[in-house]
Amino acid sequence: MSAQTCHICKQYLAQYRCPDCGRFICPSCTGDGGCTICRPIPTGQGQQNTQPVTVPPPGTQVKPASSNAAKYGLFTCLGCFGVVVLLCAVGGIMAPSNNSEGTSPQAKDQPSYQAESSKGISGVAPVDVYLNMEKQGFTTKKDFSNGKCMWSSSKTINMTTYGVDVYSSNVNTVERVNAMGGTTTDKDADAVFRKFLGYVATLQYEGSQPEVARQWVESNIGSKGKMSIGGVTFEIDAPAPTGRWLSIYKQQVPILRE
Repeated sequence: MSAQTCHICKQYLAQYRCPDCGRFICPSCTGDGGCTICRPIPTGQGQQNTQPVTVPPPGTQVKPASSNAAKYGLFTCLGCFGVVVLLCAVGGIMAPSNNSEGTSPQAKDQPSYQAESSKGISGVAPVDVYLNMEKQGFTTKKDFSNGKCMWSSSKTINMTTYGVDVYSSNVNTVERVNAMGGTTTDKDADAVFRKFLGYVATLQYEGSQPEVARQWVESNIGSKGKMSIGGVTFEIDAPAPTGRWLSIYKQQVPILRE
């Protein structure tokens, strides 16, 4: 046999051939019956090889792996298969549902957003209304009982009460806005509430015309009537000599008054 250099240390002359990979090795690089790459020394029985695995050169005839190598390879494959199965399982849980209706099973038991907002005024949310009133000094109370949502903003000045209520079947849409005012008999209710109700009528939504709505309310305060802008109805009333009322809604829903 011609002199060969150990394929692991590249320093000493090889005296053996690894039965697994078929490459030449020196005595110092001999493991458990083969080279220390194919058959590393078990822990506690010597220094464990840390050299990277080298791919055999082209044309090298590699002998079939021993039973130990086959056993280790089987465990490796099973381990990889387990990882793949785990990733697939996680992917199945994390991936969005692809059922025919496009909704999760939980969503089927709940009203859809479209169903909830079918009576809602497009382009406006409850927070747009009550937060605007809070900037005018109003205090807001929220009530989400009995399957309904209501935001009541109010303030009282000199025996005169101003109120704006937002009604909906969910927290995301506005189905009706009621604005009302009450004062004492010695005051002109039209004069007291004209600007207030005109301001509420400037509610902005898809298709709104705030200035047209304001002028109509201020011009007709004290009377009973209704008109529509962009599919939204504005209705005014004078339920009492000391009170004035405005309601804004998309579809006819029960009118709630104090």
